[in-house]
Amino acid sequence: MLPVIEAYPLAACTYTSTVRQDIVPIDVVYPHYAEESFEIRHSLSHQWFWKSGMKHDDIMLIKLFDNKMDPNNAFYAPHGSWRDPNARNDAPPRRSIELRCMVFGGD
Repeated sequence: MLPVIEAYPLAACTYTSTVRQDIVPIDVVYPHYAEESFEIRHSLSHQWFWKSGMKHDDIMLIKLFDNKMDPNNAFYAPHGSWRDPNARNDAPPRRSIELRCMVFGGD
């Protein structure tokens, strides 16, 4: 039986609680690959939500980026994980699989 996630729950920040200046571009460099990504600056206005007790068959769908950048719709969703201080000290760490897909559509 696979463990329930206790120690590092997956968290996402609401788009409406961020401002464009919160998002900072960074370079992610590996020995065989490099890409640009983004980090988020800390702000007390951010509203974070997380899923406690995720099981192996739970799914969280996150919009990583939308190049339309329509001000009326979210075009990114900051996300990550954090050490839950209420978790057992021997709780296994979260393991995730990230699948990316591109969605194309007309107006």
